[in-house]
Amino acid sequence: MTGLKRFQVVAGHPRSGVGRVGLLLLVVAGFGGIFGLFLLAGGNLGDLMRQIDENQGFGQGDGNGESERVEVPGIPGELLAEADPMFQDLAQKLGIAYQPPQRSVFRNRVTTECFEFQSVAGPFYCFADERLYLEMDFFDELTIRSSETAELAHAYVIGRLMGKHLQTRMGITDRVRQREFDLKPFERLKQQTQLELQADYFAGCWAHQSSRFRKLAKENSLDVAMKAIQAVTRDRLENCKDDGGIVAEKYDYATFEQRLKWFQLGLESGDPAEHDPFKVKTP
Repeated sequence: MTGLKRFQVVAGHPRSGVGRVGLLLLVVAGFGGIFGLFLLAGGNLGDLMRQIDENQGFGQGDGNGESERVEVPGIPGELLAEADPMFQDLAQKLGIAYQPPQRSVFRNRVTTECFEFQSVAGPFYCFADERLYLEMDFFDELTIRSSETAELAHAYVIGRLMGKHLQTRMGITDRVRQREFDLKPFERLKQQTQLELQADYFAGCWAHQSSRFRKLAKENSLDVAMKAIQAVTRDRLENCKDDGGIVAEKYDYATFEQRLKWFQLGLESGDPAEHDPFKVKTP
């Protein structure tokens, strides 16, 4: 796997080559008119990426038409097994087509289509290949730092990543990215904050459906769990300073109060359409 020699990737990473982002740029350069019409017609960037995968063999499947299903170990794996059908249900309530995200597990760092020339630490979601990247060391450290709230912290992280996948399937991520260039810096920051808080809301909607997650949220302090997540994330940021790596999920987009508010709204409602941070003046 070219470009991954420095990093210990456990399973599920797409095979390397020209790179789908690189290939997409060639498509845009050569067929800009067609690509523009595709987006204007409501095409989904993730769908286009998957089509490129199918045509070029970039590892989204095993060669026989079956989607790759990486086994995720431990509590994160248990939570994902529960989350998949529940997010399918949320998508049905929204009236959108849904496919569960692909997933990769790794330790230390990984390279992805979203950050093609940089190594990434920490768990994150990549919209370009609709894949969860799960750094298992991160979850291990959460367990050590916050033993009493560790499972809740794991569930919150998984819930937000699954929420981001739902946003991609809804076309929200594409719309936000397309508008970025037309916005002033403060408007761009507000829009990004709204996008992130919506992922918190969707995580709360999953917690509403999940007896396990709901019990964890009611019996433990999400504030304490969030602080543990932030502490482990800060460690990743410090380590990345030395070698130019990045942390995709910094959890610095909003205050604890905002994040708790939107998660709690989702927990109480369970309806993915009832509340929307994009529709309020101050999320």
